[in-house]
Amino acid sequence: MREDDGAQCHHPQLTKVEDNPRSNVKAALTYARPRNCIRDGKLVDSESSAEPYIAISYAWDIRPSFKEWEGRRVTEQALHIADRLSKHTSYALWIDAICIDQDNEPVKMVELAKMADIYRGAIAVLCLVPEIDQATSRVVEHGTGMIDLDGFRALEQAGDTHGMYMFASQGSNKALHKLFSSRWWTRVWTFQEAVLNHITFWDSVHSMSDAMKAYMPLGTAISSVWRRQSTVTHDMAYSLLGVCRLETITPDYRLPVEKVFADLVDKASSKGDFSWLRWSHVVDRDAACEGMSMVPVPATVLATPASAITEWRSVEVPQMSVVRGGAVGVCIPHRSTGVIRWQSEPEDIKGVINMLQKLSYGPEDIWNLLFGLHVGFACDVDKAVGGSGLAQALLNLATGYIDGTIKLEDSEDDLVGDKPYTRGYGFTAYASMAAKVWRNTQLVVMRSQGGTTVVPAHSGTGQARLHRLPVESHRGTCLCLVVHDSTKFRASAIGVMVEDDHAGSGSWQFTRFS
Repeated sequence: MREDDGAQCHHPQLTKVEDNPRSNVKAALTYARPRNCIRDGKLVDSESSAEPYIAISYAWDIRPSFKEWEGRRVTEQALHIADRLSKHTSYALWIDAICIDQDNEPVKMVELAKMADIYRGAIAVLCLVPEIDQATSRVVEHGTGMIDLDGFRALEQAGDTHGMYMFASQGSNKALHKLFSSRWWTRVWTFQEAVLNHITFWDSVHSMSDAMKAYMPLGTAISSVWRRQSTVTHDMAYSLLGVCRLETITPDYRLPVEKVFADLVDKASSKGDFSWLRWSHVVDRDAACEGMSMVPVPATVLATPASAITEWRSVEVPQMSVVRGGAVGVCIPHRSTGVIRWQSEPEDIKGVINMLQKLSYGPEDIWNLLFGLHVGFACDVDKAVGGSGLAQALLNLATGYIDGTIKLEDSEDDLVGDKPYTRGYGFTAYASMAAKVWRNTQLVVMRSQGGTTVVPAHSGTGQARLHRLPVESHRGTCLCLVVHDSTKFRASAIGVMVEDDHAGSGSWQFTRFS
């Protein structure tokens, strides 16, 4: 790490690793090892050795400078990091720009496939965030010490997120603004690198030992990573393999990116993880190429104006050997709730709200149908802000923002109220997010025997059916799929389904949707 990065010149966390050499030995003996490491300025064979090593997580320079070193092309940045850190530890270091031969494609593919194991098997992981200096370290250490105090817990119970931040950070702290604006937080690979090892140090700040104790559902990982940045689009998929336990996929940068993302979700589904379907609602099905009508991609996730707070879980489905559908696409279980008995004409968001009210839907159901996927269910917003029964207030505020009777200011995205310990404040941000979701979009209401959904107007024609998908919220509200008989192996739309009382659904079917 460079002196001019503003990072600490000493590394007390590296010293802690030195003092506890058995800290992650078991992991080092369990996982696939890297081909090479660097120790004392020399490349060493690590694959045939059980020698422990420290893995380094960092963001490459935007325009890296390369030089020849020990028969390979490496970045000057990586050599500088190795030189700096080697002065503080006797352990070998694993730094990707040095230890992976960037110009040897076959070797590079093998090492990339082992990336998750390399970080899991390290004796420790050091995350180099150059914006961290001694002053920032003191602020972060102070904040982590404050979260166990009664005052912080009282603010947490009251749902006062703003008060929690102010309490732990001693005010709106410039050091923290600088820290969290670092490029390190925006890169796709650094997410996996930081959470795979139970001994992870944030460049001499603190350990995040609870960051990753089990696999992460793909839908959750997409939420965390696909709003980051990557030079190579393939890495948006390959950087998730470790945290989602999908290492059986072998990285291949020669594949078309569409196949990379289709393989990613297909592999997750084969392991019973359907959480990624929560992101299928953002797919532009009219523009999607063959086989991609259900497959989310980073560009569409990034363009989504909000990221929902509701957690979705996969539903266990029976093993099925019969698969309907075409030769390409993604295999998905579904249960029919019947044909669409009524469908509205396309309307804007305000028109749909009025229509649902006339159909006797309550404010919570209306909010969930319209904004549950993008922003979160009304009950989860209640919980987040410490309120109760806020759905009508949310709808009123969002409608006011939409029709212009209430002016929407950017600052209101973070408005949480100025009265600590007061429940009911803080929903303003959720209403402002909701107001941005369906701008310039025509929506249709669709009702089957099983329930109702609201989805964007689409090109499907003729008779359609509503199918339950194997994903539901903690309260059992499911996602549904609209499929037209004329294009029965290609999805038309996805939405939240509000089920009718005592409504049933058919048996599980397995279809490859193109």
